[in-house]
Amino acid sequence: DAPRELSVTVHRHTEGNPLFVTEVVRDLVQSGELTEARIVGRSSWSVRIPEGVREVIGRRLDRLSDRTNESLTFAAVIGRQFSLAALRELVQNTSESQLLDVLDEALDARIIEELPTSAGDYQFTHALIQETLTGELSAARRVRLHARIAEALERVWGEDAEGHPAELVPHYAEAEPVLGSEKLVHYSILAGEAALDATAAQDALAHFQLALDSSGDGEVDEQKACILWGLARAQAGVLDTPEMQIAFDTMLEAFNYHVEVGEIDKAVAMAGYPLVLQRWVRGGIDLANRALELVDPGSAAESRIQVRKAVALWYEKADIEQAASATDRALEIALNLGDQRLEMAALSASAVAGPIIDSREGYQRRLDATHRALELAGSDPDPVAQVRANAYSSAFHSGLGHPGEAAKYAHEAIQAAELAGSASMGETARLVGVIPHFAIGDWEGADQALDGLEALYAEGAQTPNISVLRLLARCHRGIEDGVQELLAQMLAGDLDGWNWSLPLLALIDQSMPSLGIGATLSDMIGRAIHQQGITSGTNWSPDQTDAYLAVGLNNSARADAERAWQAYERILPARGTFRGVCMDRVLGLLAESLNRRETAHDHFEDAMGFCRDSGCRPELAWTCSDYAEMLLDRDEPGDRETAIELQDEALAITQELGMRPLTERILARREILRA
Repeated sequence: DAPRELSVTVHRHTEGNPLFVTEVVRDLVQSGELTEARIVGRSSWSVRIPEGVREVIGRRLDRLSDRTNESLTFAAVIGRQFSLAALRELVQNTSESQLLDVLDEALDARIIEELPTSAGDYQFTHALIQETLTGELSAARRVRLHARIAEALERVWGEDAEGHPAELVPHYAEAEPVLGSEKLVHYSILAGEAALDATAAQDALAHFQLALDSSGDGEVDEQKACILWGLARAQAGVLDTPEMQIAFDTMLEAFNYHVEVGEIDKAVAMAGYPLVLQRWVRGGIDLANRALELVDPGSAAESRIQVRKAVALWYEKADIEQAASATDRALEIALNLGDQRLEMAALSASAVAGPIIDSREGYQRRLDATHRALELAGSDPDPVAQVRANAYSSAFHSGLGHPGEAAKYAHEAIQAAELAGSASMGETARLVGVIPHFAIGDWEGADQALDGLEALYAEGAQTPNISVLRLLARCHRGIEDGVQELLAQMLAGDLDGWNWSLPLLALIDQSMPSLGIGATLSDMIGRAIHQQGITSGTNWSPDQTDAYLAVGLNNSARADAERAWQAYERILPARGTFRGVCMDRVLGLLAESLNRRETAHDHFEDAMGFCRDSGCRPELAWTCSDYAEMLLDRDEPGDRETAIELQDEALAITQELGMRPLTERILARREILRA
């Protein structure tokens, strides 16, 4: 099977023409590009025009007159598409009547075709025809032609030239050796801004990077600050999210310049930009504090900065109290100003900056805030706040055991992220959209949701989010293909990038203990708990909290009584909630490991009630199985009969949902009982 990027590249060049596809692939084979060693791990491809294709196109061009070939060469340098007006500026010593005859000859030979968009617009019938014509030019002549074309297009468009920056940039880029970089930088900035307006972050990134590269290595000035600001916004809209720090640091350069020269409004606008202060970024708290010194107290700008500060406080320090103070201040200002857009942003931030594991009351309180934010959206919503509100509504509905509602809000979040043009927010939206599928045992839907998430990333990129969730979906069903490879990638990763997924790794270990990661996972849990020092009160580290949740699911970790008791105390307030796993089931496992079987009994009963009410059937099957194990070990009167009933209920679910490992585990226990 061809790698996807190779298929895309071949199609881009051949447009599916069977002869061209055959010749291009044959050329790749003959040059050794399609050997297994060259394909593995390769993410970018380029193809050249094979001699066979060049000869076929060359024979067609040879049938045309010299004047037509010369005119078509000019047209090919303009691009795949060109206009009669632009061509007239370039072709010398030719009347308009003669030029029309040239075009008619090319049309009759099906070298070009008219575009239906407007009269006088044409395109080459195939991209390879254009490439063949330009390929016959020397480098020096190509540069001179691009220079003439750039200046000719400016004359044709006149005052409207700045409305066509994307068309002018390629020509000024090629003509830079003779025309210099001034106009290249100017039009690259305009093209980048237009791409951002069209939510085409990848295109914007290319334009602003070109502008930066062409502007020289001097100190930051007004123009370079403008480029850096555009580049930061483009970087913020493109994954991978761990590289969001790059976008932040780029923006910080521009921010510092505007502060130094006293352009406070521009600096404050940058500090309040919503797509830069995100997860993975460090330095947001300091930036927000600096910006707050620049704004008028009680202003709309202060409200926006307080929202960014709250998010930064949560992501950088998990400082719930300070984050709540910042969102309260932002909300107070919004209400004083009567600004519903600001109120929506503040409410959305208050939902984000809460405990990583919350109580039912806390989930409901934060859910009410997100619903109020969505009510305020109206006809002019803050797109980022809208993504956050929908995404966290989905997460809180999942936490309360409402997978149907969670799926609905996740869908809304995904649509809002696409409108916002934010890849990082799209990642958040799609991640929460995976959870409802896992909750109800819809493995096919989970795979499709993961495919949508994977599509956000560069070809071949390995991401913790996708890898751990794909592995979990396979382990639930006992699919062994690729499991060892995925597991090796995960365990070889940097611990800092994987702490959040420790509970999922524990679920994987529980589903397929044959993988043998129990002891390794226990060691990872211990490191995560202690890497930031033991915390207390409300400011629990998210990494530590995730690690304590994993303790409840990991046999090796539960064997440490002190660690198990810490985990039980940490998780107890979250009883009656769901976080990828029923929290009452985890509490039951922890209580059992601490020899508090009556308490474990109550937690398992609560877990079964929660799972039945919510429709979280995979967790119901696991709860029945774990509860049955405890009863069989306790072996008091009636325990065995109750355990068998629980196992029967679990088996009915696992066989319907295809949960082979849990089915085999229960049946193995049955064999032991019979023996």
